[in-house]
Amino acid sequence: MHANMKKEEILQYVKENMPSGLLEEEKALYIAMCIAECKNFNERYLWSITENPQEIYRKAQKVAGSKDENYQRRKLICVGISDLFYYVAKNMGQEVYLVVKGKKIENLKELKMGQHVYNAIRTSDGRMICVDVEKDLSRLQTHCRLIGFGGIPSGCNILGREFQNNTNEKDENDIDFQQLQEEEIERCVKKTNYLPEGSTYTDEYIGEIIKKNASKETSTILDIILKDEKVNAQISHTGPSEAYRFWEIIMQIIDNNKGLAIYKQIKFYKCELQIKNKKSAYNFFVRVNCGDESKFYMFSKKNHNMIEVLAEELEYYMLNNGLKIIDPEILIKEELKNRKKVNKKECKNEKENIESIMVDSEDSKDREE
Repeated sequence: MHANMKKEEILQYVKENMPSGLLEEEKALYIAMCIAECKNFNERYLWSITENPQEIYRKAQKVAGSKDENYQRRKLICVGISDLFYYVAKNMGQEVYLVVKGKKIENLKELKMGQHVYNAIRTSDGRMICVDVEKDLSRLQTHCRLIGFGGIPSGCNILGREFQNNTNEKDENDIDFQQLQEEEIERCVKKTNYLPEGSTYTDEYIGEIIKKNASKETSTILDIILKDEKVNAQISHTGPSEAYRFWEIIMQIIDNNKGLAIYKQIKFYKCELQIKNKKSAYNFFVRVNCGDESKFYMFSKKNHNMIEVLAEELEYYMLNNGLKIIDPEILIKEELKNRKKVNKKECKNEKENIESIMVDSEDSKDREE
């Protein structure tokens, strides 16, 4: 599969490659896997400080329901992702719905600004389950345990109904979601080959790394994870949004094992690089406290892994070349404030690092929702 596949091309791929004999819930997971393989979440929608996210949402609504050309792009938001899943699942003969706050909707153009939309399908035994591809996008791409497939959507009660003014009153559009049991999800995982035979979930693999190195400093453990070949291989299909969410998963795993002190040692920063005559590029980097000094790692759009960058280079781009921190800048400013100002001659390799890491060809050519 490739990034610029149209709706019809994705549908054709699913028809030709879906394993035979799958149950409805297994088909749904396979379709979600295919979408995750060729699409990313549009980081501009959540991260931009120069663009209007409402305009991105409106454009997504405007093209919703289109068949081909408007989906020949890599980056989508929940509107486009749920529409794409609906189209493929419907054409594969599934009973599928578009859902907002536990209720079926007929038309994505009915959405209120910023509403999160996902899907529901009917299983082979007649239950209604949630399929939130956007929520699981990072996990699907990195082979972690899923949280948006087969669970109860957030905001719904234990019966699967959305809380409406603290009552359980329902209308014809309410969906009574039911939860797939763990063994049912594992069956779906096995039948769709979500995890190759003998493999483990990536989040469980990372948990084992942490346990093996439990006596070491948190910064050392993170450094081990950042350089682990298997971990880096898992983000080979991710964009900045999915990679960021993946590292949030890692942070939570470390936190579960090491405690809240992690947030004093490790900090994530979303950032925007303004490029002359082009759209801004968005990315993130990680600051790891290593005693008196800190190490900085940035997600490489080119290589889809984390690359160490110099503090001097970050400072140079912040002062002279349009790099802006989207998150609060206090910590990064404290880290850099005692360093002398750098000029272009002193800041070596910045072209091979910051700009080449943050920007890929799709930042200038990608048509965004």
